[in-house]
Parts: sequence; structure tokens; C-alpha cells
Amino acid sequence: MVTTVRVFRESKGLKQEDFAAIIHTSKVNYSKKEKGSVKFSLNEARAISNNFGESIEQIFFAHEVSKNETREKRNKRCTEIRYEKR
Repeated sequence: MVTTVRVFRESKGLKQEDFAAIIHTSKVNYSKKEKGSVKFSLNEARAISNNFGESIEQIFFAHEVSKNETREKRNKRCTEIRYEKR
């Protein structure tokens, strides 16, 4: 799964090492964060955001949701509601 932060980084033509330097961590640790196995701290998100003059939301959160994701969430919620009524 490609994360929005990865897409943002690549759109700037930068390497993981570059972003790792911005948040003062190793490339290995940054890679784990970008893949989602380790979360970015708020301070790290701010550092990246401030460095590029972009909001945290623009860098770290997806703006579009696929129809499949929307359908899956709706179906899950419908199932939860059915169980709550029992």
C-alpha cells in the first residue's frame, strides 16, 4: 500500500534519506514510518509540514476514498447496527 506521505515525498523528487534527515531519524526508521509499521509523531509531522509549507492534512491524509472502501465501511456499519438492535 502506497502511503500519502510517500506520494508526497516522491512528488518532491526526494529520497527517504532526505525525509529522515528532516525528522532527525535513520533511513531504516523512516522507512518503517512511511510503510505504516511505525507511526509518525506529531512533532515529526509538523517538521515535514513546516519544511515544505504544506498542511499536515495534505501530506499525511488521503483526500479520496475509493468506492470499494466506502462500500466496505457502509457494509460494516450496517452489520454493527443489526447486532446493536438484537
